Amino acid sequence: MEPVHISCSEDYVSEDEVEQKICKLCFNELIVQREREKSKKCLETQAKKMKLMSDKSHSESSVGFTVRIPVSEVDRGKGDAQSILSIIKITKEGIFQLGARNGRIKQLYSRSEFSVCEQKLIRIEEVPDVEISLRSVATAQSLGTGQGFKKCSCKTQCVTVDTLGFCFRNNVLCNSKCHFSNPCCNK
Repeated sequence: MEPVHISCSEDYVSEDEVEQKICKLCFNELIVQREREKSKKCLETQAKKMKLMSDKSHSESSVGFTVRIPVSEVDRGKGDAQSILSIIKITKEGIFQLGARNGRIKQLYSRSEFSVCEQKLIRIEEVPDVEISLRSVATAQSLGTGQGFKKCSCKTQCVTVDTLGFCFRNNVLCNSKCHFSNPCCNK
């Protein structure tokens, strides 16, 4: 038992209703500990309420549903789509593992981070068991070349094999940014 300073002690009633004398510092420490426990319980209750509200506002989803994930501007190119299609692979208490035709997406998602499609556009069998980033999936589903536009720096019309630029070698048609908008045979 700890020593009690009679001059600075206070009456303290514990949870099992035993009255004892305790010094002010220890008393304050007990009060702070009680308040922390109370606030932790309130935060957990608030989190459960928020989750219930979120679940009510979003439609139900489970394994096998096709979903649309928005892709942030940082992870996509200028001409790329603003979202990608994927399928729900695994669910654990409101956390979803999603997959695309290129592989499993590394990050996990909550229900509020995607929207469910009405039609099933991807089957689970089409998803390879390879982890891939969201940026890589966005690039693979892109009509362009991913982030940024690639261009050739030819000064001619891309006619001969030795003057063929970056675009032709990579099976990409030249665009208006290539070779200073001069006429080209690779358009």
